[in-house]
Amino acid sequence: MSTADHILGQIDNALHDTTVGPDAMRSTPRPAARPQITPFRQARQLLIDRLIDNHGLAPATARPAVLATEQGHASRHADLVRAEARAVMREAAEPIRAALQPALEAAVHAMRAFAEACKRMTDDAGWTDTSSCPAPTAEPRSPHDRPAWQTPYGPAPRRRRA
Repeated sequence: MSTADHILGQIDNALHDTTVGPDAMRSTPRPAARPQITPFRQARQLLIDRLIDNHGLAPATARPAVLATEQGHASRHADLVRAEARAVMREAAEPIRAALQPALEAAVHAMRAFAEACKRMTDDAGWTDTSSCPAPTAEPRSPHDRPAWQTPYGPAPRRRRA
């Protein structure tokens, strides 16, 4: 292997390109990055599509209405945009609620059984429920019952003898 071929091989390995020919350095450009679709863009497009399909708005009217409502500006169709956003949220939350409902009902049933078991234990042991009793009141204290450094205002002023 000649020195020139060795150098070209190093360059080829450095570029991670297998299309370099033996006669010249030709590299294939990397493909252009696809634009990232953000969740906000998807949500906007969903609202725009729903306004077009459900309310007959034109795309040129629906898009500015969604953008204006998102930015907090008043628009003619702001109420429609908000109503569609609420409908989308309800539709998205419904399957989640339906999936969680059996688990939550089981948890409520288990907590009730636990509370009943605790009540039976306290009744069997003869304990009394003190939660309905008023809290004990603190006895009033004189200012001389504590050291001066405990007051937030510093030590009490000393009396001067006349």
